Amino acid sequence: MWNWLNTNAGVLSLILALVLTLGPLLFAGLRYIRLRSDELRFKKFEIYHNLIRQLVQSESPSGIMYVDRQIAIVFELRNFPEYYELSIRLLFGLKDSWADKAGFNHRLLEEMNNSMAFMNKRLKPRKRIELGTNPAHTEGKPKAESGVLKKVRLKNNRKL
Repeated sequence: MWNWLNTNAGVLSLILALVLTLGPLLFAGLRYIRLRSDELRFKKFEIYHNLIRQLVQSESPSGIMYVDRQIAIVFELRNFPEYYELSIRLLFGLKDSWADKAGFNHRLLEEMNNSMAFMNKRLKPRKRIELGTNPAHTEGKPKAESGVLKKVRLKNNRKL
């Protein structure tokens, strides 16, 4: 054994030098990747919550909400898969509260329905939400559905 170590001392010292040199470099690289991942997760969190705020609160001093901007924000919620369940519940609640108001734009309602169907379809089957009922209501009483929502629900049920 000692003879083998003596004959291979040069190779073993090279391997040891590489391990001791690359070990900290590898550790620093993994730490950087983890920190960067945390930063990106936090940035995504901020962007998502800013979108929600812009959806429900007017940024203009006059208090005017721009429907096309709201439609774009509802569409952009599709880019946050980690928030799909929350987004569906929020959109259901907003749809319930806004649909009764005079002057509610039906293009926004249609985009809300389409986005909820899109997000729901991409959730794992056990996490999917029945789009005919409001997930915020614990009683599970069905809410009135629009024609668009019924069509989307029927289409989704055929694929499952």
